Amino acid sequence: MIMSLFLSAFTISSMLLGPFLPGITVDSYGRMVVDLDKTRAAIQEVIPPTTAESTARGEAVLSQIDQIAKAINEYNDAFTSNGKEFARLYLTHGSKPEDFQRVFTQMDAAREKGQKKILEAR
Repeated sequence: MIMSLFLSAFTISSMLLGPFLPGITVDSYGRMVVDLDKTRAAIQEVIPPTTAESTARGEAVLSQIDQIAKAINEYNDAFTSNGKEFARLYLTHGSKPEDFQRVFTQMDAAREKGQKKILEAR
């Protein structure tokens, strides 16, 4: 049940980012995946490098895409780490609700940090 909640949250975030960033999907583990080649190609179709001004603009947009991809990768690393901790707690009979709450708090903080970076870049 908890994992389905996380998966639905990540699916929703990919649907929200999808119109802005082509190539963002969610894998079977609930992690956001960015196809940077697809995203770069879509940007270059919209902002063709025909003039110095559009080239500079395109490079600025691609730089922001790199920042977003970095934020997504950092989030995925945190998600994987927290997921392993969650699984360890689940399999340990002596785990207390406070232990789970600590992991959930860390997951929330990582999500908020990633969202903030993505929104700043966008």
